[in-house]
Amino acid sequence: MQTDNNFLPKGYFDSWSIIFTMSSLKGYVRLVEANMQIEADNMREAFKKKIVDIEKREDYTGEYQNHLIDKLSEEFRELDYNFKGWFRNSIIIQLYSFLEVNLFKICENHKREYEKEYSVKDLKGHNDLDKAIKYLKISAKINIKELPQWQFVDNMRKLRNCIVHAEGSIDNSANDFRSIYDFSKNHFEINPVHDLSTNYQVYLNDKEFISKCICEIESFLFQIPNNITTQQIEP
Repeated sequence: MQTDNNFLPKGYFDSWSIIFTMSSLKGYVRLVEANMQIEADNMREAFKKKIVDIEKREDYTGEYQNHLIDKLSEEFRELDYNFKGWFRNSIIIQLYSFLEVNLFKICENHKREYEKEYSVKDLKGHNDLDKAIKYLKISAKINIKELPQWQFVDNMRKLRNCIVHAEGSIDNSANDFRSIYDFSKNHFEINPVHDLSTNYQVYLNDKEFISKCICEIESFLFQIPNNITTQQIEP
């Protein structure tokens, strides 16, 4: 049976697309995080046993023993620290791309449904997010910067840029440093490379922060179609 779209609320398809995609992403993150933790726990136990075996070897000098233990430590750090960090960085990048794509979809749906003369693609901006902000403000009469999730979303954008353009490295003189530093509190690590360095390194050490980012983006995108509908039906 063919569905008459006139009986569906505006933004209906965008909302369900967001629900399905975010649900899949949450499941994917849980699965990968769980598997990485299992591998880290297994490696930790193997690491302890190997250290005992190394220390028992009387034919190994103390220097050689230390060399082998350091090598094992590097292998463990790669899995428990680097792999987790790279994975979480990739989720932040994917989330931001998902945000931009769906903001464009919302704008294009709005143009079609309300028969606007121009689209988001016709506007000038520094990036796709900037274009979407302009379109929604001018055409849909919504300032998405006033939505409750905006500050978090904007900080996540700055974090994403730091990851993409500098692999999580940022100098304390950079324009976005203070925002990222303040955003890190209770969310992730950001530490100077060494004691006297002005350069800081971001490390996403908390898997719960990734879950929060997913929920905030999901909630933010839900708010926009709802506000568009509300704005358009007001007298």
